[in-house]
Amino acid sequence: MEYNEEKALALIERHGLSQKTNKVWKTRGKIPERYADDTYVIPERIEGKKAKRLNEVLSNEKINLRELTKAANVDYYILGSFRKGETRLIESDYVKLKGEINNTRIAAKKLIDVLMSKQFNDETKNDKLKDFCTDYRSLVISVLLDKKALNLRNNLKVLVTYEDHMRYADRLGIFVLETSL
Repeated sequence: MEYNEEKALALIERHGLSQKTNKVWKTRGKIPERYADDTYVIPERIEGKKAKRLNEVLSNEKINLRELTKAANVDYYILGSFRKGETRLIESDYVKLKGEINNTRIAAKKLIDVLMSKQFNDETKNDKLKDFCTDYRSLVISVLLDKKALNLRNNLKVLVTYEDHMRYADRLGIFVLETSL
């Protein structure tokens, strides 16, 4: 819609926008149509403890952010701006990221249970490890996996020992503890 100062100020007031928005709209010569729609609601943004904790979890070097954003269907560059403090993240993106991190944590917990269990033989443990490594969630925490696990993912014959299983269980356990949201 065409810029009109009275309309612009009324819409800014109604939607709780910054006064700088008026200058932007005036310069452009138009007001975005979505603000004129009575049903339009500005997306809620996360802040405070929620934003701080998410930033702490995302700064964990065990998480591959590019793979996480791909899996959660969140824009990688918006997440980068959020981490730098340049912008706030909208609630729906937070929910997607939290869900993906929690799903990855659940998959890691299940694998830990199998790796630590005495009732499974090494072959079964290797099969479960391979399943985890071929799942997209393993890409999110690929830094926890070494060449043996990655070769297992690529269907190469690899000898993964009891000590390897314990090492993976320890690494995954630390990941699970550090990433609770």
